[in-house]
Amino acid sequence: MTKRKIFAIAVAVALGTVCLVGIRLGINPKFQAWVFVARYGDYIEEKYENHIIVTDSVPCISATYFNVGYRHEMIEYTLSGFGIASSSTYYGCYYSPDDLPLVYGQMNYTLVKQSEGYWTWEEKGGDNHGEVAKIRDGWYYYSASF
Repeated sequence: MTKRKIFAIAVAVALGTVCLVGIRLGINPKFQAWVFVARYGDYIEEKYENHIIVTDSVPCISATYFNVGYRHEMIEYTLSGFGIASSSTYYGCYYSPDDLPLVYGQMNYTLVKQSEGYWTWEEKGGDNHGEVAKIRDGWYYYSASF
């Protein structure tokens, strides 16, 4: 085999590996949340400080603002999900002005700290569960399965 063929095969393998890693990162919900915060986090925080709640000018499936009547203020962004009705999982991130880890939708479950910057929650006697991971100050990744 010539050096040229060996070089071509090595380049093809390297490019294939890069593509596979890129595809894997692109569909990873935690990575999607990290990218969302990197792109829009400062913008959302700046708008929030000016009493403007950003729920429709950023790319997400849905955005929900939890304010009066909830324990803590937060803006929750659903970035992806799958399933039907009672068998669904949602992924996203949220902005917590108080920098507090919170359960998806501020449902009445208790977060259990697993390690620094990582919490889980689960329904007692049921199958609802989820996780929360800190991305940066004020921002958290979440997953919620029902």
